[in-house]
Amino acid sequence: MGDLYLTSPNFTLDVRLKEPPPETIPDYRSSCTDDANRISEIGPSFKPISHFQRSPPTSQPPSTTYADPTPIALAGFLLSNMPSTIMLLGLGGAGGGTGNETTAVGPFLFLGSALLYFSGLAEWLRHQTFAATIYFTLAGYFGAQAASLIPGFGIGSGAGGSYGNSWGVFLVFMGIMMAVFALGSLRIDVVHVYIFVVFTICFGCEAASYFTAETARDGPGYRWRVAAGWTSLAGSAGVWYLFMASILDSVDFPFTLPVGDLSEY
Repeated sequence: MGDLYLTSPNFTLDVRLKEPPPETIPDYRSSCTDDANRISEIGPSFKPISHFQRSPPTSQPPSTTYADPTPIALAGFLLSNMPSTIMLLGLGGAGGGTGNETTAVGPFLFLGSALLYFSGLAEWLRHQTFAATIYFTLAGYFGAQAASLIPGFGIGSGAGGSYGNSWGVFLVFMGIMMAVFALGSLRIDVVHVYIFVVFTICFGCEAASYFTAETARDGPGYRWRVAAGWTSLAGSAGVWYLFMASILDSVDFPFTLPVGDLSEY
């Protein structure tokens, strides 16, 4: 507001109005002391509203944590590889004494291949390149193994007499792949190194059994097949240990199984 002037021929009235105080709000402040028995002084102070600011709300980012798929992958591997191993060894008449793995097609497809594909995708989403590569590779192996045993694919009949040598070549390269995984595992832990080294030997023995495709119990093919079965069993023992360690870790068990961490080296 401003000034008010009233004039007449005889006098002049000058009325000055004060400026109103700024619009204010109380701001209560307290001062604390080290003396717990003394009440802090509380008194109002004022400051203009234009100086009062409210802190903008902060939103919490959504959780991006995914469950560890390792136990799922290991379970799928074990439930596929263990029956196959027993069939290679011919224990209890499994595999007909010739290492026939036809009855393992179901586990190969719906446990080994399916669960390892799922786990590989989960590890890929978690940016775990090495684990995703291992799981996808093994999922493909179990799928290929199942396909070779399904008559509808015509793999055995199509290859004719060269089937053993041809499949043996594939197993050789699977052994090389296991050796590469063993090398990469030198930055993970001792259990992984053990597993991949043993399965490198296992695939080499199995390949040799196909190169010397003889079913006679005194033939070299039989001996190589049994050697592949025992090395597979030894490697599976490491996978069982790793599976148990991952299960205990997933439920926060009071103790964990040591795996020989190599990440610090």
